[in-house]
Order: sequence, then C-alpha cells, then structure tokens
Amino acid sequence: MGDPHLDTGRPRAALIQQYFNPAAFVPNGPGQFGTAGRNILIGPGSIRVDLSLYKNFVLSDRWGRLQLRLEAFNAPNRPNFSNPSASLSAPQNMGRIFGAGDGRIVQLGGKYIF
Repeated sequence: MGDPHLDTGRPRAALIQQYFNPAAFVPNGPGQFGTAGRNILIGPGSIRVDLSLYKNFVLSDRWGRLQLRLEAFNAPNRPNFSNPSASLSAPQNMGRIFGAGDGRIVQLGGKYIF
C-alpha cells in the first residue's frame, strides 16, 4: 500500500514504538499471495564489543603462577534491540520492538596454574 520505511534518525523511543510503517501492509485475501517482496525490512542490527584483560604473576618455579582476569561483555553498553513484531495477526503490536540483548556484563576471575 505504501512505503514501510521510516526515518532511522528519529529518537530511540520513537524507533521502539514504531520501527517501520505498519500501514504499508494489509492482509491477503483468502487464497491470494501477497505483493511484498522478500527481505524488504531490515532490523535494528547488533554490535558487540567484548574485552578481556589478564595479568600473569609468577609465584615461583615450584608454586606455579597466578592469573587474574577482567572480562567485559558488550563493553560500550550499546543497546542491541531485537527485531520488531511483524505479524498482521496482532496489528496493535506490528512495528514495535519488545526486547533487547543484555547490557554490559563485567566479571573478575582468578586462576591458579601449577
């Protein structure tokens, strides 16, 4: 019916509420094929940066060494949103984003190597 693409430069709250234009789609008639092409909608994408820092401390030849690790998953804490709902059976939710991936996770660990 129309162009499903909306400006991606809108504020994040507006993108979450309506990622694409749901008015551009209508249900097929019974026994009819739709006219929308394949892959005409592209989701918000995902970027992850994971970091790992470690330091080895030599205790002695007899005692081995100690390794301390710091690991950060999704280090820049960028929100990675899931794809928007695209089901015509729930038109009130069509085009809305309902989920996101994990935020930044940081862990500290130690390992004794002998």
